[in-house]
Amino acid sequence: MRFTAKLTDHSGEMLCLLRDISAEGMKANIYSDLHVDEEALVEFPNGQRIASKLVWAREGEAGFRFVQPIDLERLLHPTKEDPPRRSPRIHFETVARLVCAMESKLVRVLDISLGGAKLETGPVGLSGDHVTVQFDGLPTKGAWIRWTDGRRIGVQFDCPMSFDELCTWLNARRSRRPDANRDETASAA
Repeated sequence: MRFTAKLTDHSGEMLCLLRDISAEGMKANIYSDLHVDEEALVEFPNGQRIASKLVWAREGEAGFRFVQPIDLERLLHPTKEDPPRRSPRIHFETVARLVCAMESKLVRVLDISLGGAKLETGPVGLSGDHVTVQFDGLPTKGAWIRWTDGRRIGVQFDCPMSFDELCTWLNARRSRRPDANRDETASAA
């Protein structure tokens, strides 16, 4: 059983890959430095959230104990009433270049997942338009606009990112100096 989940701790949000789970805890691959006894909120693909504590970590793997037991049956065997599973979205602000209908502009990334992103763009494109998104440090991604509200758009990548690719990219940006985004914005212009 493998699926992605989101961890939230004092340093922000990150993805993890669940390897083993019980009602009392889980083992996961992690891509960030966490410390034993650190608390983290785990959000599963069905939206269920549970507080946990890191009990061990070594070589990219970690063991977490849940503060209270989870409904394992509900997590592993969702019913029709449960919300659909979706790839966790990581709220992580940075900049990217969006190319839409021969127009190229710098946009703000509000969140990102394996399959897409939410971008603050101002008026640009229509739902169903194909665009190109250039993230600093990632290969250029073709994407479809799935929704727009006039100032933001949701895009779905033509080809989802790999778990390793997204986690490595997020972790590299998380460890940058606080003023790194200003440098990134200036270099992308």
